[in-house]
Amino acid sequence: MYDIVFYNSKPLPEERQTFLTEKYPHAKFVEFDNTLTNTANLAKKNVLTKFFWFIDSSYEFLDTMIEFEPKKWDGEFVHVFKLFQKYADKFQCYLIPKNHYIDVDDSQEFFSDLKYINTYIVQADTIYDIFFLSYNEPNSWDNWQILSNRFPQAKRVFGESNIYLSHKACAEQSTTDYFWVVDGDNEVLDTFDFDYYVEDYAFDLVHIWHSRNEINDLEYGNGAIKLLPKMLFDITKDGVDITTSLGNKLTIVPKVASVNRFASSPWNAWRSGFREAAKLASNTIARSDQEENVKRLSAWTTKGLDRRFGEYVIPGAALGMQYGIENKNNQDALIKINDWSWLYEQFKLNVKLPMRPE
Repeated sequence: MYDIVFYNSKPLPEERQTFLTEKYPHAKFVEFDNTLTNTANLAKKNVLTKFFWFIDSSYEFLDTMIEFEPKKWDGEFVHVFKLFQKYADKFQCYLIPKNHYIDVDDSQEFFSDLKYINTYIVQADTIYDIFFLSYNEPNSWDNWQILSNRFPQAKRVFGESNIYLSHKACAEQSTTDYFWVVDGDNEVLDTFDFDYYVEDYAFDLVHIWHSRNEINDLEYGNGAIKLLPKMLFDITKDGVDITTSLGNKLTIVPKVASVNRFASSPWNAWRSGFREAAKLASNTIARSDQEENVKRLSAWTTKGLDRRFGEYVIPGAALGMQYGIENKNNQDALIKINDWSWLYEQFKLNVKLPMRPE
């Protein structure tokens, strides 16, 4: 195997460097120096093998790539490996001959004598950390098994008493600039692969996919899978709707990625109805369509009585709607819907168990 040199195009988190060092103990690291060619020229000074890998340290790659052996007649070429990513066309991994002349002129930002390799999967299927965020959902173990069986690199985080702090805990553990959040009551569909790539111009954009509501069959961003920029948690604070309050930029990806199986107990069913209806009724979901909110609110307060625990969802939504209307201009009151302890007290005050005769 040839020497590996990781270059840091962005500040390298300590956790990421530790991971790479443990997996590739002989790897070397070099800081980015103005241009890619300058950086590569610095890197090859410590190289002992006839070729060396030159890889952006922020990217995952499959070990099958570093087993690649150039053809004997291609020894003078810089081999460039295509990232496995259907949303992007980027090249970030290079196999460079040690004796290759690298032009370090200030105007020279790219290598010459390139040979593109398109048949090797360089990028792993998931680029960003995946966090499974649970808070005592009865079905969280089943949903975790579905996720972790397909994506064993996913990390499970047990939530705090406050929803914002739970998401911030994920941000603090993330080793990538963006990270996925899957709620504990989310059943990820087999068709969703966590392979989305964030372009550089969208560095501060919050991405939300659609989920299918198991009670009223609505399909939108409620309880859905999210892709969040880590940096936003350094500059923002709590909001009524966490994901839409993080930043000024938001994109909805209209693809159903999961089923929102929130009605796993009377308490979980009631709290989900209450929280979402309060947000819809108070119009606190940033950049949302008001007419669409009215339709969704109607579905939350009328549909699904025949579904399991639907009899808790609908009255919870009705109370949440009332709370949202009454506190439309009271941010301090609205933000309480993200406090699990406060919500549970409201549940005990308003619900007598059981509501459905056995």
